[in-house]
Parts: sequence; C-alpha cells; structure tokens
Amino acid sequence: MAPPPSSTGGTQGTSRCPFSGASAAPVSKCPFAVTLLTTSDKVEYDPTRLAAEQKTLYGVGCQENQCQAAMMDKTNQPTVDANRSPDQVWREAYEFLLEYYRDCHPDGLAGLAARAVEVQDTIMSTGTYFQTREELEYGVRLSWLYIHYGSETGMSESFASAIQSTMASNNVTAICEPLNACDLTKLKQRCSLIIVTSTFGTGGPPANAKTFVDQLTDFQGDLSHVQAYIFGLGSSAYANFNACALEIASHLKRCKANVCLEASGDETKDMKRSFKAFFGDLTSAHGLKLPENSESEVAIEFSSTPLASPSTDDRVVQGTMLAPVVLLHTPGRKTINYRFSIPKTFSYKEGDHLAILPQNAPDMVEGVLQALSKADSTDYIKVSSEFAPAYLRGGLTWLEVVRDYIDLSAPVPLALTKLTTQYASPGSDAKIQLQFYSLSAVAHSKWLDESNLSVGEFIIEFATVVSRIPLDQLLLLCPRITPRLYSISSSAQDSPERVEITLRQSQIGERLGLCSAYLASVKPGESVRMYMSPCPAFHLDASCPTIMIANGTGIAPFRSFWRSKEAPAQWKRWINPRLKTTHPERVLYYGCRDASELLYSDEIQNCVEHSVVAYSRSRFHLKQYVQDALRDDVRRLRKLLENGAKVYVCGSQGMAADVKQTLEILLPYMLHKLIASGKYVEDIF
Repeated sequence: MAPPPSSTGGTQGTSRCPFSGASAAPVSKCPFAVTLLTTSDKVEYDPTRLAAEQKTLYGVGCQENQCQAAMMDKTNQPTVDANRSPDQVWREAYEFLLEYYRDCHPDGLAGLAARAVEVQDTIMSTGTYFQTREELEYGVRLSWLYIHYGSETGMSESFASAIQSTMASNNVTAICEPLNACDLTKLKQRCSLIIVTSTFGTGGPPANAKTFVDQLTDFQGDLSHVQAYIFGLGSSAYANFNACALEIASHLKRCKANVCLEASGDETKDMKRSFKAFFGDLTSAHGLKLPENSESEVAIEFSSTPLASPSTDDRVVQGTMLAPVVLLHTPGRKTINYRFSIPKTFSYKEGDHLAILPQNAPDMVEGVLQALSKADSTDYIKVSSEFAPAYLRGGLTWLEVVRDYIDLSAPVPLALTKLTTQYASPGSDAKIQLQFYSLSAVAHSKWLDESNLSVGEFIIEFATVVSRIPLDQLLLLCPRITPRLYSISSSAQDSPERVEITLRQSQIGERLGLCSAYLASVKPGESVRMYMSPCPAFHLDASCPTIMIANGTGIAPFRSFWRSKEAPAQWKRWINPRLKTTHPERVLYYGCRDASELLYSDEIQNCVEHSVVAYSRSRFHLKQYVQDALRDDVRRLRKLLENGAKVYVCGSQGMAADVKQTLEILLPYMLHKLIASGKYVEDIF
C-alpha cells in the first residue's frame, strides 16, 4: 500500500476520513473530494460516501474502508512499505515531525522529543507507525499542493501569490516558490503542481525558471502522479508568446503527468480577466472557495514615507555608460556599439545576453504624471490587491512606478481602451471614438497600426477621461516594462572591466523604440540598470569546429567569440588526414544589405579563417541571402560537420527559418542529429 501524502509511511488507524468536516476543529477540505457536473447543477459528494464507480478528480474514489488521501485501513493494522528500510522511514518521519511541531503544534518543538522517541521505537519494531489525526491533516495540507512561478517583472509572482492566499483562506498550506526551487524527484504522490510563468527573450524561460526547465527537458522519470495546472502570460505582440508555458506543458505530458488545465493571459488584452477564469477553474477543481467580493477590497494608498520595503533584484547592477561608437548611420538605419563599465562582481561568458532595464522618456513621464495628477510624484504608492505586482506594494514612489515600471511606449491594450470607454461622458466625441475603436480586436488593431499610439500618448490624449478611472484599475491594466535582451559582443577575457552590445535602433512609426530611445538619451558617465542573462547553449565550444551564421546585428555574439583570449590559440586550421588538405576550422556566413552595412569587417578579416558575405541589395554584388551562401558552400559545411562542428545561428526569425529549411534540404540527416545533440543552436530576435 502506498504511503500517505506526508511520505512518512504512517497510517491512520480508523476508517473515518479526517477531512469530512465532522470535527469541530478547523481542517482543510479533503483534496480528493469531487465536484461532479450533472445536467442541472454541480453536486458535491462526501468522499467517504463516494461509491467505487464514481470517479474523483484523480480517477479513483474514496470508499468506506479506505481513504485515498491517507491510504487508511480500518483494520487498525499499520502497513509496511517493503521498498524502504526502517531507517529510511524514520528519517522521513523525523523530518515531517520537525516541520509539524515547528509550524503548528501547540507545544512547539518542546513536544517533539517525546513524540520522536515514540515514533522511532514503533518504526524500528514494526517498520511503520500510526500518524495522529492532526499529523495526517497537516501532512495532506503541506504536501499535496505546489505553486511555482517564473517571473521577470513580478506579474507571475503576484498571480501565484494570489493562488496561495486563496489556499490559505481555505485552510490549505501550499508551497509558493520560484520554479527553480521545484525538484521533480521530490514531488509527492497525487500532488497538484500549479505553474504560473511568463516567457522571456526569444521564447525562453525567466531566470528564476531556467534551472527547472533545463531539469524538466532532461527528465526521464514518471510523473503520472502529478496533476498539473499551467498559466502562461505575456504579450501576443511577440512571436514567441507563451512559449515557455507551452514547452513546460509539453515536457510534463511527455513524462506522463496529467495536465488538467492550460490557459494563457495576453497583456495586450485583459490578462487579469484571463487569469481570473483560470483561477476559478483551478479552485473549482480543488473544491475550494474564491474570496467573495475581492474587487471591492482593492484600495490605493499614498504616503510621504515608504509603505513597504522596495522590491529588489540581486542580479541587477549599475553599469556606467562609456562613449558609444556609431558603426552605421544611413537614412532610417543606425547601428551603435554601446559600451558600459561594470562592477567587478559582474561576470559573463561569450554568448550570454545583457538585459537592459530601460526608463520611459522624461517628457512622456511628465506628461502622464500631469494627466493623472493623482498625487505628488515623490509620494509612495501602494495598491492593496491580490493581483498587484511587487512594484505596487508601497516600496516605490509614484514617479519611480511611472518612469521605471509602466511601459508607456507599448501599444494600448484593448482592455484599457474598453475601460476608458466606460468613463467617457455619454455622447462625447471621446465616447464615440473609443467605442468605435473597441468594437472588436480587429478594429482596435487597425487603429493602432494606423496611429502607432502608445500607452503614454493615449493617457495624455484622453487625459480628461482617463483621470476618472480609479487608479488601481488603471495601473493593473497598464503593460509593464520588460528587460530588453541583447547579445553581448565583447569578451570578458579580453576586457573584463566592461561589457558591450551591438544595437540597431528600432523605429515605431516616427519614434524610436523604448530601449533605443533610452540608451540614446544616456550620457557617458551616467548609470544604466542591467543584469547578465545566461545563455549556456550559445556558449562557445572551443574544442570543435565552429560554423557561425548571422545577419545584421546577429553578428554580435560571434564578435565575443573571436575576441576571447583563448581564440587565437584555439582558432587554427585543422588537417584532414585522409585528404591531406588544409581547411578552415571557424567559418562565418553573414548577410547584410550592402558593403556599407558590413559590421566589424576589419575584425572579420583578421580573426575569422573563412567568411562568406551575402549582399541582398548591393549594386556591385550578386543578390544573395545567407542561405544561398550556405548552398554554394555545402561541401565545406559537410566536411566541418563530419569533424564534429557546432552550428550557431543568430539574427532575425526569417533568416533563421530560411537557414534551417535550406540545411534540411542540403543535409537532412545531419541536421536532425545536430539538433538532437545540442550542436545546432539559435539565438533569434
């Protein structure tokens, strides 16, 4: 017989389910209770009376002589687990008892000694022991529910905390930690794994979820005892929307986990509404009650003194802007090499990303503060809502929130337009205009495409109406500034005191993108908030031949490769003993419009042994794209791959897709093996 949820091996010597609610003492609802849908209504069944043929949430029913939660046996005979020695059972039992007495026993740890002696004696003589009713209740509440989040901006964490709060209000203790703290090998039997995560960068996990995703990707165990509930959030404005949550769900299914619920929230629409729908289904599936009238409990507070400790991220450092170098400046196109001096504690490897935390433009910030005029800009702001992110919990001033956290450059979410419509005066031009724009997602998208209106411009243009919206509702609908990732184009071995990126300024209509505009406004000597975002799959493997494929600023990580101190010794020609001819070991295939846009041309000539440049709009060269250069050089590629080369692709999504399609045709069997072995890696944007 399987162990109880506390994994201590104990059994309860009675057939009465401790979670039926008969006791006067407050206990949690049995996690194996069931809500069955009938033709007329939802009907709750007492698990102790559930017939064998009636399925619970987990596909097996509690019966009169056995509780599936605690695996109780009414014969009053403890059950011995033949797979575990008494010493193993005792160690697990003691760890559980230590937690129980520390957390909720009225005597605290003072009562542990006597109980520990009793349990140890019983285990050593019988192989198992009886749990008390209170221990059993605590064990189920402790172990059956795990809440984990992956978050860069704090939104996923706030949603996960809201779930944990609801569990607590139902007398259910749930673990709530970053995904990196989740150990798949230690998940309890019949547990619920609730995951809330965003997607970061080009489809990868946030930093506090990366270790988990790597573990899950390589995991070969059986997770059929896990019931998973997954909510992904992000912006559909990006091509890899919800990619992290989808990847997690796919791997969990591969490991036979039962993915009971999948949902996503889009910040360009109404993410909060999407999460509430997921939240409702989640709590219903577990037989829990949502807090009543939670909307009315939301409040906003301003204070001249901090209302909480400011949220901090230990990864973030202050880099100092050095003089930038303009690499390319043609009409409508400008590429810049930005350089920052960094603290000695900041470390990175070739192939990693630099995450920049941009700020909104000062004039836009001032315009929004004037339009809303809710409080003094130096006052601290706190929103009392279960969905409020960390930056709205009282540790930051109103100015800091608007400048550093609300993305005033982002497209206006449809949900914000609809909310503003509700506060416009009947018959006013604003009412008519906003109603038309919010008729449908298609109409709203067309309006944004034509106007390029940002959140900040929207607030300023419709200031009279927006100022009527309760500030807490407005703030919870505004998109958050996300870190901007850039491939590092310097080597820590070559210049450990600084870090460099290669950035092509992005244009949105007539204005620069948020980070492009921000970096352009920073003067040498001023600080920039940043952190290193690791990209281990893209680290240089100097032990094998290297094939580098890029277009535009995708050349940035390859510059970090050849500027590494170990490069001159490692990047040398190798001899094919069979053919007795010399071949380049490191090759570059690069695409750009014309010769004026060939970045780092001198360094390429001096540091790369073989390079092919494909010009797509040159008057003096044959029109080619990167994939054409690969096709013309297929014999060289095949020889390099036969000698164990690793392929790195960095650049636009379109280029990466065309390159992969071309290689699938040229080298079909090789490409599949490269991908499976991790020797074909992409860093796309």
